[in-house]
Amino acid sequence: MSQQEPVSVFAPIIPGKLADLEKAVGVVDKKADPANPNVIYWKHDPAIQVRFRDFFGQLNEVDPHVHFARWFILYAQEDKSDDGMNSPGELIYLAAVDGTGTHHIGHLSRFQRSPRDHRMPLLDGLYQFCMGFPNNADSSQVTTYFERHSATPKAFYVNKPGRTVSQVWKDAALRKTLIQFIDKQDWTGKTPENVRADIQLHAQTVLDLQPGPRPDLLRRVFSLVGGVLKRIGIATVDGISRLSPLLTPKNQGSDEVGELTPEELEQLEHLDDHGAVQSPFFVDGRIKRGGCRRWLTIILYRITDIAGRLLYDDGSLAGLKTIHSARWLVMENSHRGFFASTYDGSMENYNSDFVDIVPAGLNLTFGTIEGYPKTKFLIGGGANHEFEFRRVLHNHQATASMWYSAYPEFTAFNLANNAAIRTDLFKALSSSETEAWLQRF
Repeated sequence: MSQQEPVSVFAPIIPGKLADLEKAVGVVDKKADPANPNVIYWKHDPAIQVRFRDFFGQLNEVDPHVHFARWFILYAQEDKSDDGMNSPGELIYLAAVDGTGTHHIGHLSRFQRSPRDHRMPLLDGLYQFCMGFPNNADSSQVTTYFERHSATPKAFYVNKPGRTVSQVWKDAALRKTLIQFIDKQDWTGKTPENVRADIQLHAQTVLDLQPGPRPDLLRRVFSLVGGVLKRIGIATVDGISRLSPLLTPKNQGSDEVGELTPEELEQLEHLDDHGAVQSPFFVDGRIKRGGCRRWLTIILYRITDIAGRLLYDDGSLAGLKTIHSARWLVMENSHRGFFASTYDGSMENYNSDFVDIVPAGLNLTFGTIEGYPKTKFLIGGGANHEFEFRRVLHNHQATASMWYSAYPEFTAFNLANNAAIRTDLFKALSSSETEAWLQRF
């Protein structure tokens, strides 16, 4: 089974070339927040975005394996000269792909000149402004450069491990085909069981779909035991999460920190405007000095990774069902930390879901970051100081100037619904389960 993997490439920008790179990635109307020069606002260049999506669309036609991809600039912060950056910033490339990151990087470097685009190859056009990128690089040199500047996340979460780009589109096509069949029939007087039997017959005779083999006894026993252990683990994490608001009631925080102003919210509206139901999210920060906080952060991220792989592998991250993928990184030889995700809906709702559902998770994974609201016993405080939490996010976000989704019209709910139609098509179902299955169309 192909597993989704993260690709994270951080390339330092050549001093004096920041403006050229901004033009190449489509940054327009750039300006700093008057109250905080480290907060940069800008808008997208639609023409650059179209070229980027066309490039990855053609890449997926040849080898469908890229779920999401983005390029953006992370600007160096004026008051943090010791953060490991010796340049105006970094060009960051993040992707979630089927298979290995090595396969993707190699394929990306070989395909960088689009067959229908005779301008400068996309990668050359971007990385000519980055330190160490070879001039007139061949595919092997590009691959080496990307691998040298890659970072491995300490934690990586996927909404549904094993769901490939190809499977997403096969599931969507199956649902569409079965809906067309259903709409052409007269179901008057037929029971839900009769309707489902006719759908199954159509799937077998016309679509050539057949029931899969029944799992053997040993696999069923392992699945049952694993399910019980997973429920125990989830209940434990849920219990810890419920303690967080008890330690610090929500919205309690510093009187000096108010809600984001209408002007600030207006400036952030473009962050959701990517022409897809999903949006990219990215925040960076510095881990507090002293007390082995860097190692504590890495340990907490590793625990998050294990929990994501063992407990939350079926479409829900501790109750959050709108996240397609997420990664937590700590850069080597520095105190810099990052969180990036792809989610459904608006950023306002996304942040509210985090605060309402998993404040303890936020505190455990981000409580060691400078500027984060003060925590209490690791799980209390923090995100429960909602105004302060939102202000921290506002001051540390970076938006993607170039963004691609392989299935821009499908939410995580849509993907799960389409997959359930396929997996339950030939499964033995009760009367109530049959009615629920038919409601998926």
